[in-house]
Amino acid sequence: MSDPSLPEPSAGADQDATLPSWAYVVALIALIALVVAVLVQVAATVRQNRSPPATTMATRAASEPDAATYKAWGQAAFERGEYAQAAADFGDATRLDPGDAQAYYHRARAYFVLGEYQLTLQSLNQAIRLQPDYAEAYYYRGATLAALGAYEQAVAEFSLALALIPEFPRAYHQRGKAYFILSEYERAIADYDRAVQLDPELAEGFYDRGLARFALENYALAEADLEQAIALAPDWPEAHYWRGNARFRQQKFDQALQDYHTAIDLNPEHAPSYHARGLTYRQLGDKESARADFERVLTLTLDPQLLAGAKLQIQELEKE
Repeated sequence: MSDPSLPEPSAGADQDATLPSWAYVVALIALIALVVAVLVQVAATVRQNRSPPATTMATRAASEPDAATYKAWGQAAFERGEYAQAAADFGDATRLDPGDAQAYYHRARAYFVLGEYQLTLQSLNQAIRLQPDYAEAYYYRGATLAALGAYEQAVAEFSLALALIPEFPRAYHQRGKAYFILSEYERAIADYDRAVQLDPELAEGFYDRGLARFALENYALAEADLEQAIALAPDWPEAHYWRGNARFRQQKFDQALQDYHTAIDLNPEHAPSYHARGLTYRQLGDKESARADFERVLTLTLDPQLLAGAKLQIQELEKE
């Protein structure tokens, strides 16, 4: 992801205020969030399709399983978090009924959670071969390709899903994430716009749109989006952290400080929040608190960019 060359706030002290390495951090968050969002959706789908109670080994041994039974067992195993067993059960269902696109699709979901992305793609390819209008299968194939780093292909898959279901907020959202990682920020924002129009409760949509606007240096709009994300998900530390960053870039240092306080209260191990708060303390002239935060960064992370930034800030403080 290219560096959007975000400007530094004015004021004394040589800041090195990358806060730190904006482009790298934002892209990494986008990739992690993309995979996490799909995993959350997998869990939500399972809750919407509650399966029969878990079968015991004795029940399995006594049964004369058919494809439908294996599918029920697979759904139950998935719901219990036994993803390898779920994949095996759905695999048996496909063995007994090779024409069941849904069984291939559900096996793919289990493989996805296990991180077996090549096996996920194989099952999704089979599901789509059997049912070419399977929008959810295209969606998961897009998510899988994104997890493998094939973002342009992922965009194409999400687009196929949207061609089949034009009002598919999750597909817009995930395609937006792929565009974001490709540094196509305007396209990402357009997709996030559509996602939150279709689902106004989608906190992640507002959050990700805020990050895209931040990358375009639209800090006031980024702040507004992150405000909305926080209204929907008040205990989300990263949303407070990024709103703080947007405020910092607008030189709203007192407000930024409050956001970093909240982010750290919600996640006391979040090293970027300490680093950002340290920079903010420097802007406000509180060198002692700034140094304490930079020293805390050194105990919390192995990230080379964060470590280098904190060490540089400590060196600068020692010269003052």
